[in-house]
Amino acid sequence: MKKIILLPVVMLLTCCSSTKVTLLPDMTGHVGNVIVKNDGGLPVTLVKSGQTIGDSILGVHESELSPEEARQEKPALFAAEPAPLTSQTVWFNNDSVKPQSSRSQIINRVKNDCLQREPCQITIIGHTDSMGSNRYNMDLSLRRALVVKRILLRGGFQKEAIDVRYHGPFDPLIKTSAGKPQPKNRRVEIMVH
Repeated sequence: MKKIILLPVVMLLTCCSSTKVTLLPDMTGHVGNVIVKNDGGLPVTLVKSGQTIGDSILGVHESELSPEEARQEKPALFAAEPAPLTSQTVWFNNDSVKPQSSRSQIINRVKNDCLQREPCQITIIGHTDSMGSNRYNMDLSLRRALVVKRILLRGGFQKEAIDVRYHGPFDPLIKTSAGKPQPKNRRVEIMVH
């Protein structure tokens, strides 16, 4: 009698220890792809929203699961999902490292973004338009980014939570010909993630 009871319990426990991967869209609705490979099988590439692959004692199986069904199946998983990335832009005048926004405006906007996520990581990216040499613009974009970093540090943000990058004229918001001024490219992006 003990053997008969033990077999269903072992099968139940084994079936429960399965792995399931479901590809879902990001917050904007974009679906990328993911390659799933188990120990003994060939890799499977998931490319459609809701495409699911499961691995259990019964073998590998594929199915589809809508994002709503996935949320119902594992609500705790989605409750732990981080808030979406936010971005603030600080504008600068030509050849200037003085932000057009006040320090308090910059600090308050970033603090509001950080309240939605803990811990808060910040990436600051400096940019310029294409006026002047590339070497000068790389330096100017770094100086702009460092000004914004100093503002955030004075506002109480932790140094370890801030990453600084600079792109000079090489990542314009609006593409222009070389040497043409473009105020929208004179900026620092502050990404909170």
